[in-house]
Amino acid sequence: MRILKALLLIVVLVVGVCAQGAETVESLSKRLDGVSDDIQRIESKTEQLAQMQSMSNEVISNGLSASNRLVSAFGIIVTIVAVGLGIYVSKMEKRIKRLRNDVEEKESTVRELVNQVNKDIDGLYVRIRKADTKSILERLTEVPQDIANVNELLLARELQPEDFSLLKTAFLKLLDSGDFDLLGGLGVAGVGDQYAGLFIQHFLAESLKDATIRPHVLKVFEEWTADDAFPNDLEKAARDIAPILKDSSVDLDRKDLLRSFVKGLKASRYKDNKDLLAKIKGNIDNDALWEEVKG
Repeated sequence: MRILKALLLIVVLVVGVCAQGAETVESLSKRLDGVSDDIQRIESKTEQLAQMQSMSNEVISNGLSASNRLVSAFGIIVTIVAVGLGIYVSKMEKRIKRLRNDVEEKESTVRELVNQVNKDIDGLYVRIRKADTKSILERLTEVPQDIANVNELLLARELQPEDFSLLKTAFLKLLDSGDFDLLGGLGVAGVGDQYAGLFIQHFLAESLKDATIRPHVLKVFEEWTADDAFPNDLEKAARDIAPILKDSSVDLDRKDLLRSFVKGLKASRYKDNKDLLAKIKGNIDNDALWEEVKG
């Protein structure tokens, strides 16, 4: 009997245990299904997160690429600007140095001129006057008739040997123009005679040797009076005539030349100036011819 009860108890326990196991298995199965669903949801979310991360990485990558391109472009622009600025600065520096050198050179020139002026102001005046004379003569080569306005000025100047060619050029141009006998003004010699007077005053020897100028000079010389000249001019004229009297290559009557000169002296205020006449005779350096034409 006891054994039977024990067996029944065991059966009841086994059945109870089986029932609980079934319930437990069912509960676990449900829980397993829930876990599976959770895993699916987690996997879904994980895929979404992965996609979002991928998109985020792509956006970041694109952004970084764009940033790199922008930085590269900016770097290139900065480099170009820097190179251009460097070239500009270099050019400006060279230009400033060149200007500074020019300024220093001009300052040196100015200081030198100032020193020259201070040391030789008389010489500077002479050079300025020579330059002015040359400018006047060059003007005459363009407008030879303008001698009427500058004749007196040129008579008072000391012309240089190189000025003869300019004066001759102007004179020949006057001859070609047909205005040789054009009056120089009321009571004033014609412009042609004014040129001849300048040749006599400054270049008598050169004019007497020149076949083109000589006839015009001799014509004026025949009517010449020493009253128009200063003693130093007369002494110079005598020195100019002396070599002509000895030069057989010059085609002129030497007696007539000296006779015209002496006649002008005798008709002037210097006719009784023995000292001056003696100097002139000495410069002529031809006593025989002097006595012959003196009369």
